[in-house]
Order: sequence, then structure tokens, then C-alpha cells
Amino acid sequence: MKKIISALVVIVFLNGCAHQLELISRDNSGNGVGNAQEMGKQITINLNGQTFKGTYVYDGMKIISTTSSTTATAYGGYRSATAYGNGYSSTYVPGSGSGRVLATSGNNSLRCDFNYSNGSGIGYCQDNSGKEYDLLIH
Repeated sequence: MKKIISALVVIVFLNGCAHQLELISRDNSGNGVGNAQEMGKQITINLNGQTFKGTYVYDGMKIISTTSSTTATAYGGYRSATAYGNGYSSTYVPGSGSGRVLATSGNNSLRCDFNYSNGSGIGYCQDNSGKEYDLLIH
């Protein structure tokens, strides 16, 4: 049972670390799809028969501080004891922001600018030949 639960946790964790991409050409010359991995900031895009690979940067993350408090009371006969506790931690929270993509395929490169918020985003890409694409991040 522990192995099944561990496998499910890993699957959920890995699925949360990837974003699906869609590129829509502005001149109907062909659309593309891809994915971006949170870990390592790696990106892969299949566009017009070419596979572009590269990296992205994103400035929208933030770290928040969290605090939790608890109280526990134990009773034994006519006596009682109470314990108080506080916990402090920091949590990574994806936020809103902008980013850039640079991916290459052979002698061709793809450059994108995007805005991202709450798990999705929109942007603009251009390849070396000047073809333009709208970028959707799911």
C-alpha cells in the first residue's frame, strides 16, 4: 500500500511541474505544441517538423512565510497539563510575472516573451525567419 501511495504522490508532483504549450501561427503556416518543465527550466517545442529545445526564465515566483499554532491539553485524574506550540516555515508560491524563452533547432532559433498568472499564460514568439506565433501556456 505504501508503494502505491508513494507512486501516486510522485505522479501528482511531476504533473504539477510541467506546463503544456501551444503555438499558433499568425499567418496559418503551422502550429506547434510543447512543454516546459519547472525543474531545470527546460522547454521542448515541436513546430513545423522541427523540435526546438532550450530554457526559459520567469520572474513571477514568491516565497511567503507561514505560521501555525496549536494547543494540547491532557487530563489525568484531578490534574491537567497544557502545551502550546508555534511552527514557522517558508513556502514557494507561483505568482504572476513575465518570462522569456530561448530554444533552438539546428540553425533555427525561437524566442518568446510571455506573461504568466495562476497556472496559465499568454505570449509572443518569433523564429529566425521572422515568422510570428502566439503562445498559450496551460
